This record gives sequence, C-alpha cells and structure tokens, in this order.
Amino acid sequence: MRRWLVLLLTTLTLCASCTSLGYKETAGAPVRRTLPPLPPVTTVSLPPRPSNIPLAGRNACKILKQEQLSQLSLDRGPLPDAEKGFGNAPTCSYRNSVGRFGARLALVTVSGADVWLSEQAGVEARAITVGGFGALTVTNPNQPDFCNVEVDVADGQFLDVLYRNDGNNPAPSQETLCKGAQRVAESAMTSLKR
Repeated sequence: MRRWLVLLLTTLTLCASCTSLGYKETAGAPVRRTLPPLPPVTTVSLPPRPSNIPLAGRNACKILKQEQLSQLSLDRGPLPDAEKGFGNAPTCSYRNSVGRFGARLALVTVSGADVWLSEQAGVEARAITVGGFGALTVTNPNQPDFCNVEVDVADGQFLDVLYRNDGNNPAPSQETLCKGAQRVAESAMTSLKR
C-alpha cells in the first residue's frame, strides 16, 4: 500500500510540474523535454511449493513439541482457540513469561497465503522461504507490536504464525519480532513435514 501511495504522489508531483517541465519556448517553437521514467512497480509472489501439507483435521496445539518449545523459550501454554476471521481456524498460543513475548499458530484452510498480497489486506508483505516452502513476512507499520509469517503449505491453505510483544518496554523492533515469527514457523514446519 505504501508503495502505491509513493507512486501516486510521484505521479501527481510530476503532473503538477508538467507545464514547467514538459515544454520550453525557444524562439517561438516549443521544444519537448523528456521526463524521467517512473520507478518500476515490483510485485511479491510466492514460489511454487515443493509439496502439499494439508492442515485440515490437525491439532494446532500438537504441532510444536516440548523440545521445540524449550528451544523457542515458550514456557506458557498451549492455549487452544479459533481465528474467526479465517473460518474458525484452529489456533494455539504460547508465551514466554520472562522475555514477555508470545507466539500463536493458526491453521487456515479457507484461504491461501496469497490473500496477504491483495491491496485490500492493507499490509506490507515480503517473500521469504520457511522450511523449503514459500512464505510471506507480513507487517503493518501502524501496528508495530507484532509480525506474522504466512507459509504456503497447500492449495487454499496456509500456516499463520503470529509473534508479538507482550509488555516489553521499550518494545522490540518489528524486525526482531519478524525474526521470532520466522523461528517459530521453521520449527512448526519441521514438525508438519514429518
């Protein structure tokens, strides 16, 4: 969304100056100046997935094993719930009571990860790879206390990993939260591929 806004503002600025930049009178004959080219518009896309890992029927709280939770310093939970925004997708939340951060897994089976690439999503998405699968790091600059990683696991399905600040002051950077989300997603994918 931010890229589109920058592109729109650049275009409007150039159009506003067209009368002064576009033509120049020299000895009664107009001479056309060329305007600098606009920057290319880049799009994010997910690479082809190496295989399918269906999520339907899986228990979100059984994906991360105790050893993985210890490695991730997640000492509280699991707390099962559902994500109403994605068809009551099963979720499982964990916390680190000392480091004050939390993680949540959601097993979405009603939409593909590419839902985050639409303009209507209102987020910034960056393509990454998690466990050999295409994924997206999804952030919202207006909500810096969390970061999501969306792993494209099957047609119309994705693993959603949210990683959030749970009371640290000063709060960690969103980049730090995204690295945490990616670590949790890597662990979850290790379990899902078994």
